[in-house]
Amino acid sequence: MRRPSLIAAGFCAGVGLLYLSLSPGSIAGMGYMAEEMNATDALLRNATSPLTGKPALRVEWPRNGLVDLAFHVPFLVAAKLFSPADFHWKDRFLSVEPVLLTSLLLTIVFVWTAALTRSWSRGLLLSLVLAFCTLMWPYAYIGLEVLQSFALIATAYLALQWREPRAWGHSLVFAFAAAVAVSAKSTGAFLLPAVVFLTWCNFEAPLRHAASRRPALARLAITLAIIGGVFLTNSYFRALHSQIAYGGSRAFISFWFIEDPASFLINVTGFFGSPNKGLAVFAPICLLALCTFPQAFASHRRLAWFALLTLVGLAGGFSLLRNWSDETWGPRYLHAAIAPLLLCYAATIGDRMMRPRWAAALAAAASMGFVISCLGALFYYGSLHGVIGKAGQSTLEALQSDPIWNHYRFNARLLGIWVSRLGEPPSPYLWTPSHQWFFVPPDGAPPWTSVDLSPYAHPHASVARDWKHPWLPSVYLGSGIVGAVLIIWTAWLARREDAG
Repeated sequence: MRRPSLIAAGFCAGVGLLYLSLSPGSIAGMGYMAEEMNATDALLRNATSPLTGKPALRVEWPRNGLVDLAFHVPFLVAAKLFSPADFHWKDRFLSVEPVLLTSLLLTIVFVWTAALTRSWSRGLLLSLVLAFCTLMWPYAYIGLEVLQSFALIATAYLALQWREPRAWGHSLVFAFAAAVAVSAKSTGAFLLPAVVFLTWCNFEAPLRHAASRRPALARLAITLAIIGGVFLTNSYFRALHSQIAYGGSRAFISFWFIEDPASFLINVTGFFGSPNKGLAVFAPICLLALCTFPQAFASHRRLAWFALLTLVGLAGGFSLLRNWSDETWGPRYLHAAIAPLLLCYAATIGDRMMRPRWAAALAAAASMGFVISCLGALFYYGSLHGVIGKAGQSTLEALQSDPIWNHYRFNARLLGIWVSRLGEPPSPYLWTPSHQWFFVPPDGAPPWTSVDLSPYAHPHASVARDWKHPWLPSVYLGSGIVGAVLIIWTAWLARREDAG
């Protein structure tokens, strides 16, 4: 095996094992994952019912349709082989899926940034910043946006960076990756401009030459048919869920739609600058990327257009909704835009990365991003939502902009409680999320409700939660040690490759 392949494989395994070491080993409580688990389980039960004799189950279709379920199947089959009737092991096996998909996404970015910066070492540094200083780390456990982001970056790599001949095999892989990118989420239509642009980039060169035009047209037709077929089929199954849960997709969307143009501008601003949900806070490297965006257009126009269409599609599309963010960690709906922005930064920074001012800016962005991402990875994102509900302040506006309910400040509070009480018996820790009245409280104002934070003040990593298990802690600790060794080994190989 060639050294570049070893470098990429070592990076993928190293990052994946490091992620796994702090994994909660559970995903059913993350967003809508429980409904997807149940639907996949029912489909597997129905597929095997002629062989097992068990009665078929009614499938409750999840909100994102069928595509996500296809990716859950291998993990749930493995869980059934390991422990057929144990939901706990299904949950644990499925929690590996977003870790694996995030690791594959990061590996594509690593190979791509190494090419853009003309250095494996610089590519490794930027990819580690993406892995541990942005949303990628917390969402390797939350999992909600990971499949869409992975499929989009794979589509982009095949269209913009692939250097091998583009025959039928390449076109089919491209088509399925693009289909997943626009279909994995109910809001995948926001990525259609970016995917259409990538499709044009993928086929533009052969279509310009008469000798290759006919086979290229055939591949293009099949590609568009696959993307359209998967998108429409998945839309049908999503509609089944909306019809039962909300009375139809139109009723659901109309409930969340903004009421005036000012709301759109406020939401767009919040996506980038909100302390509670802004991209600049939860992925600071993206701020550096936006500062260098004009240079990216000058040197790597197609990559810059892809990143811009992705960012504008997601930010503009979700800003049309009142719930442009939710109770999850950071700007969840911009997850798929982070890797393209980092690629644009890599394309413009090149060998200037280690110059003093650029190195200082990168170090500052990485340090801030690491601290915030670490807080997001250590604690279950739903803890904030649980506490805000008990305090009687659970409003969308509070989650989006109230500094009392700032997510990383809240998680830092939980971390402080946990550290200060190590080795002590459990006891209540009352916290009052009070607000500052302007001068005098109004007559009859109810007192602020105190909430006990002790049930939430513990890391959700399995290695901390299941430390009494006979062998699970050793597995997670061992994966962290092996992962760190693999990253060091990858860095050594990268330096040798750069020197050679």
